[in-house]
Amino acid sequence: MFDGLVLTKLGKAELIKATDEGCLNFTHIAFGDGVTNDLYNLKDGLSHEVARLKITEVERTDDRIILSLDYTNRSFDKGFYFRELGIIANNKLCYYDNSGSDAEYIDPMNEVVTKEKRLRIELIVSESVAVETTVDSKLYALKKDLAALWDKTLTTIKNQLGDHIVKKDVPENALFTDTWIALKGATSSEDGSAGYAPAPPKGDANRYLRSDGEWEVPPDTRYTHPGYTERSSGLYKITVDSTGHISDVTAVTKADITALGIPGQDTNTTYGAATESTNGLMSAADKEKLNGVAAGANAYSHPGYTARSSGLYKITVDSTGHISDVTAVTKEDITALGIPGQDTNTTYGAATESTNGLMSAADKKKLNGVAAGANAYSHPGYTARSSGLYKITVDGTGHVSSVTAVTKDDITALGIVGTSGNTDINGTLTFNSDDQGIRTSKNDYGRIGDSLHAFFETWTNNLFCKHLSNQTKIGTSSDPYDIAYLKQIIDCTTFGGSTAAEQIQFKSYSNHSIEACPAVDNRSNWGLSSKKWYSVWSYAFSGASDRKLKKDIRDIDSEWANEFIDRLKPSSYRFKDNSYGKVHTGFIAQDVEKAMLELGMDRRDFAGLVKTIKPKDTDVDYKTYSESIDDPDNFEGPDENYDYCLRYDDFIAPIVAYCQGLKKKSLELEVRCDQLEKKVELLENKIS
Repeated sequence: MFDGLVLTKLGKAELIKATDEGCLNFTHIAFGDGVTNDLYNLKDGLSHEVARLKITEVERTDDRIILSLDYTNRSFDKGFYFRELGIIANNKLCYYDNSGSDAEYIDPMNEVVTKEKRLRIELIVSESVAVETTVDSKLYALKKDLAALWDKTLTTIKNQLGDHIVKKDVPENALFTDTWIALKGATSSEDGSAGYAPAPPKGDANRYLRSDGEWEVPPDTRYTHPGYTERSSGLYKITVDSTGHISDVTAVTKADITALGIPGQDTNTTYGAATESTNGLMSAADKEKLNGVAAGANAYSHPGYTARSSGLYKITVDSTGHISDVTAVTKEDITALGIPGQDTNTTYGAATESTNGLMSAADKKKLNGVAAGANAYSHPGYTARSSGLYKITVDGTGHVSSVTAVTKDDITALGIVGTSGNTDINGTLTFNSDDQGIRTSKNDYGRIGDSLHAFFETWTNNLFCKHLSNQTKIGTSSDPYDIAYLKQIIDCTTFGGSTAAEQIQFKSYSNHSIEACPAVDNRSNWGLSSKKWYSVWSYAFSGASDRKLKKDIRDIDSEWANEFIDRLKPSSYRFKDNSYGKVHTGFIAQDVEKAMLELGMDRRDFAGLVKTIKPKDTDVDYKTYSESIDDPDNFEGPDENYDYCLRYDDFIAPIVAYCQGLKKKSLELEVRCDQLEKKVELLENKIS
């Protein structure tokens, strides 16, 4: 009838707890008649529980436990199909089974037949699990069970006494300290006590020992049905006796029927069509409607669900078989099935003009030599010119097609004075390489006046420079010591040395915005390792990351990223100067250097560490001093020869690679855990 009990998740949890501490207390067996489509191991109760009966007996041998229950059809209040079976321990459903269509009907109302049954259930439970049970104390014991218990007791006593027989081999002067007393039966107000069972009298082999200690013949449950005369099928007037049986019958006559007021023949031959309030003949319309209704049809209303557009989903199916919920399938769902998340075929040949493939080294070298957006353009030829000041002619293609040397007359024709008598320029304006910055030859500050008005809107906003003891200020005439106020510069103004690599360009626009940039890309520093800015304020920072600017691009080695990140030491610290006592967090450059050395790296292998040669004297030429160091890339050099800095943006990619590796490992472990859980579940089902 039942295929085999299944351990539920609640039962599994109780088994685990009983292994560590506590115990598994079996108390009841639950009976039910419910139908279920759920997985048995997910059940937390019977679908429709009818009754719970206390377990009669629990036997344990090694890792096997046998639960016994004696019951009859009278043990239940109403009839039901015995379809569900559950084992209750620690007040939870620990085991479950369902017989489905093979269910037996139990009829407690049958007064003729009483069915007595013993239900024995064998479970496999580890010896490490402590097991207890609670049984009903008001039970009759079968004589054969007591006899078996007595034999077991005698065997135990014999094992304790060895080969001695009490009546024969025990010395006359032997003393026994144990006192055996008779069984004390229970009463309505007092519990009984353990002891010898009283001997049954001669000829009472069919008696049972009651809990009050008395042998008694059980109530006679054998039933003898009285005999009656059989009758063939017919219409009878019946006589019922005191036991509820039909003792006599006589055939029903027409007179018996008409005596009830029923006419002897149908006198009404006229009927109208039936209505909702009056009986009558079935109308043709009702017959047509009835023919269109399927047998067993009901007023079924299909439940509503959320419509979904076409897509790939994970679905949830409710108990009616409908899709009640969906979630979009993710890449992780696919890879969890063992399907790779990317093309794992890494074997390709070099590409040809007719076949796809990997780019060859020669093609890559050729491609690197071609500028982005290049075409097969042929530049026209022009006459080369040496350095000089020229008036130029530009042709239709934007090229200088001809030049003539600029004369003094060309300059004076523009309104520029031809002599040096202009007193608006107070001395000669120079750009110095020291921290004094822009100076004039006459005094500590100079004015760029009306003669350079092409760069400024009015002379009232002239540019002033002042060198103090520790700083260089650029300002206006009204405040020559404040930050530069460059207003409405019409064109680009350049400051710096004689070459473009030494120059900085300033430009302002009509919307009052200003920009400053080096005259040549990727050649200038803003500050030095020994002369740092205290702070830089900005809404955003954009670093050069264009693929066109880079070479030797390859994926970060995940093993290197793991080793490198594991060696880093996150620290908190305060700067000795200009930190206002604030606590900063980050890395110590020397610790990063140590990690690189442990991995066999030099300074060129990771740009995040900046180790710059430090001049001993600020007046010594920096280039000359750097060339005096024997090995500028020697990590073993003393700290006093270097300034250390870190480029924190170079740490981002190794940290991302580290995190991606952790995520990949996590997904692999999740898949492995799911596989192991399924294996454990299969083993538990087999054991059950």
